[in-house]
Amino acid sequence: MNTMKKRGSTALLALLIVGLTAGSAFAQRGPRGPRGPQCQGPNCKMHHRPMMKFFQTLPDATKAKLMQLKLKKKQAMLPLKAELKLLGAKLRVELSSASPNKGTIERLIQKKLAIKGKLMRLKVNHKLEVKSLLTGKHLEMYNMHLLKGERKGKRGHFGPHRWGGKGRF
Repeated sequence: MNTMKKRGSTALLALLIVGLTAGSAFAQRGPRGPRGPQCQGPNCKMHHRPMMKFFQTLPDATKAKLMQLKLKKKQAMLPLKAELKLLGAKLRVELSSASPNKGTIERLIQKKLAIKGKLMRLKVNHKLEVKSLLTGKHLEMYNMHLLKGERKGKRGHFGPHRWGGKGRF
């Protein structure tokens, strides 16, 4: 009986030690993964370098205009995105009701599609405005960026090893 208690307490102690060391090993990864918080600026290799260099080489006046355009686009998109989320919630509520109304569901889908079309038009118009500000090699780089497609990955980080989403401008 005594040896069983010793074995049980030894096993419990061993599990406790393993649990504590495993926890500290995971804690050493840092808040942003194995690279830690130091990987958040221009020194981080995960950033989309060509577009960063592109933006850094622009004249200050053009940078300011681009930032104003970006702000204007975000302000125009914000209420549309909020309305899109609200319609999505209404659609989920209608679908989860005891007797869903197909007419209501169809109207909600049509409204969502109309808002998505407005968002797409805003994005395209923004890109055309950005292109009208750029000249020479900056315009070539931006066109190549557009041809590669929009890239923004997991948790909003830029980089070639990420997937899906939106681009820098």
